[in-house]
Amino acid sequence: ASGILLLCLLVCMIGAQIYAKTSFLIFLVVHVVLITILVSFFAVAPKSIVIAKQSGNESRATYTNYTGFSTATLKKNLADDYSVDYTTNYMMTFATVFAVMFNGCTGIMAGSNMSGDLKNPS
Repeated sequence: ASGILLLCLLVCMIGAQIYAKTSFLIFLVVHVVLITILVSFFAVAPKSIVIAKQSGNESRATYTNYTGFSTATLKKNLADDYSVDYTTNYMMTFATVFAVMFNGCTGIMAGSNMSGDLKNPS
């Protein structure tokens, strides 16, 4: 992740012209990732996953399930049943989920895509 952030910093420092040239490479990487996610729905079998949490000298295990592509899981996920985050022990709300999903869906660098629409981008 740090390497990707360094690459983004270099692209921003050089200018919008190189960003326009590298946007196709970014486009390909995003699509390869999306295809692997879709393939994993069918290629990975349902399984139980252990999440270990350690506080001080005490270790606690939480169990969760990966169901793969399941219509029952899809129907269950359509309802707004917020739960406690296992890393922070805070109750999730619409605002916290929206704050994460907005950045993930729109992209942090979405504003840089508009620089090519300017008359003289620099």
